[in-house]
Amino acid sequence: MTKQFSVAFKQKMVQRLTGKNPASASQLARETGVRQQNLSRWLQEARSVPVMADKPKPAVRAWTVEQKVRVLAEASQLDGEELTAYLEREGLKLAEYEQWRLALDEGGRANKRIRQLERELARKEKALAEAAALLVLKKKWRHSTGRTRTTTRTGRTRSDPRTDVGDAGVRRASRACVSRARHLGSEHRALAC
Repeated sequence: MTKQFSVAFKQKMVQRLTGKNPASASQLARETGVRQQNLSRWLQEARSVPVMADKPKPAVRAWTVEQKVRVLAEASQLDGEELTAYLEREGLKLAEYEQWRLALDEGGRANKRIRQLERELARKEKALAEAAALLVLKKKWRHSTGRTRTTTRTGRTRSDPRTDVGDAGVRRASRACVSRARHLGSEHRALAC
């Protein structure tokens, strides 16, 4: 059964046979474990293929932001053949131009979203400040009315002097509270005691 070698591996072996400090096929066969006949055949095949010189790639123009803005502004006024001719004069491909245009559109949408989020944040911060102010006012009101602690089961605050009388005093105070609450309106009943 013969082992299949990738094209990249074959090219690497040919490079070692022909590059700087080339090794002989038998020496390379001992180092890599590939048969010497395979290495020699790969070298012969590589020499029979005509060498094709790579075409030099045209230098890619580095565009500044100002240049891109200028091109986008001028090209936005054009369409069809005029746009194609203008882009050719500028040395710009239509695909690049479209990428720039889309990036500009997305940037505009991103800025709009940022402004929207900033407005929402300001609104929520204002609401939070208002809620904090209400809590401070509630605390001051409780302190000024003597209701600084939570209420007990009898409806009296723990700091209420009427609850320190003992069980009999609590019962008496509770009865008095109930009778006062009957005479008050429904919105004031909770505050009667």
